[in-house]
Parts: sequence; structure tokens; C-alpha cells
Amino acid sequence: MRAVIVGNEVLLRRELPEAALRAYLERIRAATALPVTYADVWEFWLRHPSLAQAVSFITIHILPYWEDNPVGIEDAVPHVQQVYRRVRAAFPGQEILIGETGWPSEGASAGEQSQAGSTKPASSGSFSPSPIARGWRTT
Repeated sequence: MRAVIVGNEVLLRRELPEAALRAYLERIRAATALPVTYADVWEFWLRHPSLAQAVSFITIHILPYWEDNPVGIEDAVPHVQQVYRRVRAAFPGQEILIGETGWPSEGASAGEQSQAGSTKPASSGSFSPSPIARGWRTT
């Protein structure tokens, strides 16, 4: 095991308030020598910046299809790049890990977006921000 993730999108789903999440993070950090993080959609890190003090590194989800203002698949990779830079700027000196990103190939529609963002299905090659080439840390 390399790290402990305490919660996944619990702020997004309003399952816990920030104070309760912070208490869990602090409890786990005191109980383990492993790095501790929390995973959520990137906007929630910007809305709750003080949580960065309670984690060893920040784990973000960047999901262009499911954003409050979704982008088409043709803009998905530049969007991921822009969001990653924005989060890094908001938390200088803090390690940022991308926990989730991608584009659905089938399933429910998000507003006017289709699953593939066009008439053809998305393949693993059609959405590839190449994080390793950019020096980004991913799960």
C-alpha cells in the first residue's frame, strides 16, 4: 500500500461536512505512517482549500464530460491540462495527483452532451492527456 484515501467525493455528494471530513483525515494521519489524501472533483478542493493542510497530497478528479459547464471531447484534453494548472497554482508546493479523469463511451447523457461528444464512440485513444509525459502523478 502506498497511501490511504479517506473518502471519495463525499463533499460533492454532501455526505459529510468539511469539519467531519477533516476530523477523519486527522484521525487517520495520526494512526498511520502512510501518506493520507482525500479524493474529490477539483472544484471542491478550490471550495475547501483549508483541507489541503490535512492531507499529504491532493487527489483531484477532472471529468470534462461531467463538469458544471461540460466541454466537448475535442476540448477535453486541453481542459484537463488547464484545470491541472489551475489547481497547482491554487496549492503551490502541494503535490497534486489525478485520481480520476476520462470520457465515458456509453451511459447516461450529461445535459446536451452525448457519451462520446459526437456520433462516434470514444475510445481509450481519443481521450489521452498523457500525464506521464507531462510529469503529472496519477493513480
